[in-house]
Amino acid sequence: MSPYLANSRAPTKAHFECMARRFIKDVGGCLPTLSTNVQLKESVVQKAQEIAYAQELDLEKVSKIAKQSVDVALSVFSHHDPELQQLIALYTTYFYIADDFGESFLDGLREFGRNLLLAQPQKPLVLNEWIKLLTRLNEFYGRHSADTILSGTLDFITESVFEVESAGQLHIHQSAKKFPNHLRIKTGVAAPYTSFLFPEAIFPESRYLGQYVQAVPDLLEFTSFVNDILSFYKESIASDERDNYVYIYAAAHGLSVEEALEQLVDKTVECVRNVRSILSSEPELLEYAESYIQGCIALHFYLPRYKLSELGLLEKREDSL
Repeated sequence: MSPYLANSRAPTKAHFECMARRFIKDVGGCLPTLSTNVQLKESVVQKAQEIAYAQELDLEKVSKIAKQSVDVALSVFSHHDPELQQLIALYTTYFYIADDFGESFLDGLREFGRNLLLAQPQKPLVLNEWIKLLTRLNEFYGRHSADTILSGTLDFITESVFEVESAGQLHIHQSAKKFPNHLRIKTGVAAPYTSFLFPEAIFPESRYLGQYVQAVPDLLEFTSFVNDILSFYKESIASDERDNYVYIYAAAHGLSVEEALEQLVDKTVECVRNVRSILSSEPELLEYAESYIQGCIALHFYLPRYKLSELGLLEKREDSL
């Protein structure tokens, strides 16, 4: 049993469906259609397969990761130009490879920050390609956003190593109520993805940074929480995972898992409302943020990995609008 947990049971399928339906109703808006770009998908898959061959990773799994990463870029950043979407798709591919296969190159992850400071090549190949990609992303973002993308990537790698090294040993203290959210944001690359939302060519920092930066804390929490809520079904109801954020949050706050889910729904809806309020005076900023919010939600419904089609929630949402 996970060290985070005592006597926690997963909610029933019916309870989750009711909760998820309330969540998507309270957020409101309209889900976009999942678009596709065959040429983009082929180029990203080819790059991912080169890494898989070089590192002897599961080729089929890495190919699926690359295809999903393109779906992320197209649905969550639908307003961006194709070149930037490709870079975001590659970033997402490298993130998922590190997340799914990182234990096989843990030494490389441990040395990532040191090698970065010393301008040494990264090992294995995926980490070296990630650094090259971060350099290219600098061309599309202002100084603040580019630095946030870099620091957020380093945070993910640092905390991912910590998660692996502390697995089975970490017991959440009853007073450490802020720790689960801290770890979740650091390991979920929420900061880079939030920064991807504001390209310099569209939102020059000299004019817009002081406005959208105020929405960033809510965007960070939304980015993390929406995944925690909508991936919970496939993780802990359709499967038996108990080490996810919802369970850790429940343990840290002395809640049942059902209560933890309900609280996360409320927090996420509040984040969305705050973002809409903060950006209400800038229609174009609000449009991009709204597209990001709806794209993040849509992604979970459209991708088979989340298994939400088993609940029919997408049809229920479309009928209710």
